[in-house]
Order: sequence, then C-alpha cells, then structure tokens
Amino acid sequence: RQSGNLEEDADLVGMLYREDIYSSSGNKSLIVPLEFLIRKHRNGPIGLLPMTMNLETNSIEGDMK
Repeated sequence: RQSGNLEEDADLVGMLYREDIYSSSGNKSLIVPLEFLIRKHRNGPIGLLPMTMNLETNSIEGDMK
C-alpha cells in the first residue's frame, strides 16, 4: 500500500463522492449533490458533509458547520 505513510502522517483525510457519476439516470442537471467524507480527523469528528456542485462553474457549496 503506497499511501500508508501519507495516511499515518495526515491530520485530516477527506474524500469527495458524486453519485451522479455512477448512476445511469438521464438527469443532466448542472447542480448535483456532492458528499465530502471525512475519513480521518486527528483533532475532531469524522463523518459526511452534504454539499452541492455546480458543474457549469465547477464550484462547490455547502454548510461547513
């Protein structure tokens, strides 16, 4: 596993996930749901932050509370 040291040294590891990439629905919306998954947080909680992504502007919006 090549990322082992990176994961051990990191204080925070986050991942982005978009369901629409994997679904075959014909929905071509420019605003799509996006999930920011916090997989490791040395000084805080882990979990999921729901967000939205505007595909036209490549911008991400969400409540970071």
